[in-house]
Amino acid sequence: MLGVEQKTEDKANGGGEILRDKIINETFAIIQNNKLYYMELQTQSVVDNDFKKLVLTFPLQTKTPYIIIKGRIFQNADAGGTRERYKLPVDISDIITPKTVSEIIIWAVSGTGDEYIDWDGSEVPV
Repeated sequence: MLGVEQKTEDKANGGGEILRDKIINETFAIIQNNKLYYMELQTQSVVDNDFKKLVLTFPLQTKTPYIIIKGRIFQNADAGGTRERYKLPVDISDIITPKTVSEIIIWAVSGTGDEYIDWDGSEVPV
């Protein structure tokens, strides 16, 4: 995800990845019939970050340049990660520059100029 680091949080008895080393080294166990039973599960889960609100993908080398909404917001409205498709108002060449990315982000949050694509699984119409 372009070098963005995810924030994580360690929790006792939470959801997410089980931290076996932390369970063994930092919690107490009960021994019964020569078996160890740990009473506390240590887990690590991803913290919901604000940067994940706007998540867009766009395939390259298509007849019609378009994006797929994967985040929670699009053009200042709740998108809910619906994977809807919209035509891009900017020209996408084979080379993506920081200026191109900037234009797409500004358009995606500005609240104007969206053209919804009713996608049926086939090639996006021109």
